[in-house]
Amino acid sequence: MSENLARVGWSPAWQAHVAVESALTGVQLTLARVVNVHKSHVDVVGVSDGDVRANQRLAIDGALISAYGEEYPPAVGDWLMLDDERVHALVPRRTLITRPSAGRDSRDQVIAANVDIALVIEPFVPTFSLGRVERLAALAESAGVEPWIVCTKTDLVDDEEISRFRGPLEAKFPHVRFVSALDEETVADLAAEIPQGATMCVLVRSGAGKTTLINLLTGASSAVGAVREVDAKGRHTTTHRQVFATDQFIIIDNPGVRAVGAVGDVGAVESVFPGISQLRCRFANCTHTGEPGCAVRQAMEDGTLDPNEVERFIRMKAEAVRNIARKNARVARQEDRQKTRENQSGRRAMMRNKGR
Repeated sequence: MSENLARVGWSPAWQAHVAVESALTGVQLTLARVVNVHKSHVDVVGVSDGDVRANQRLAIDGALISAYGEEYPPAVGDWLMLDDERVHALVPRRTLITRPSAGRDSRDQVIAANVDIALVIEPFVPTFSLGRVERLAALAESAGVEPWIVCTKTDLVDDEEISRFRGPLEAKFPHVRFVSALDEETVADLAAEIPQGATMCVLVRSGAGKTTLINLLTGASSAVGAVREVDAKGRHTTTHRQVFATDQFIIIDNPGVRAVGAVGDVGAVESVFPGISQLRCRFANCTHTGEPGCAVRQAMEDGTLDPNEVERFIRMKAEAVRNIARKNARVARQEDRQKTRENQSGRRAMMRNKGR
């Protein structure tokens, strides 16, 4: 893979979609990746003849909406097939990271598409939250994306504080890194682990300060999108999704999330708590709150499970079940409205026919 192609996360698998579609339609199509989404348009970087073209802007019009169909809206990281700079089709997404709406609407909010690795960034200062890490990791797991936990600002706490979280994190996640902006070797070790051509996205709470880490991983000059300065303190606030690129990988930077709700995916929650979900209780639907033969309660009594972790697990799982119910109810309402419209349309057509 050339360095230019690596900078947009290209692989032969994406090109194969274009080759098949071109052969089926008889139209010579090209490939482009979405690097920014705005209200009226998307910015894409094109790939043609083994090289990367400059950014171009595509209007969010009927052709784009038709290409996405039910998967609309567009997401940063999407691949599109273009015909003379017009959207022909959306390349099927391999992964799509979403999060539950913060409001009453049960619609998920799109974060990024076609992501290989989710960097879950959690700083030690002001406070380190295992619960927040677990919730962000569950977002990634729900999309089939591997979460890599990156604990930052280690220079601001002592070794005892780091050790307190190292064990619980490494028991849950295969990839856990502790980094400091003052020790660039820790960041270099993280970068060395990232596979060639990988697409990553950043999942982090609002205001955590991820810009320094991204700059150390990629270099500030590699940003495809803009970074907006909002005060005189040298901090940067990400106001929209943007792409940073290196010759090895790309990072989709996302605005921080203020509130991290549980995903509507019980399996994703269980995957983040393997020490709990792998235990076998007497009853398959055990709630771990008082049923006889509960292996989880027994493990807490034996001291092999942290009661706080069990409490977080039960709470996240209950939220996931509620989110599923909300989404099912919304879908049912949409189907009822659609049936009503179809019935009304049918009755109007019948009345017109009778009047002839």
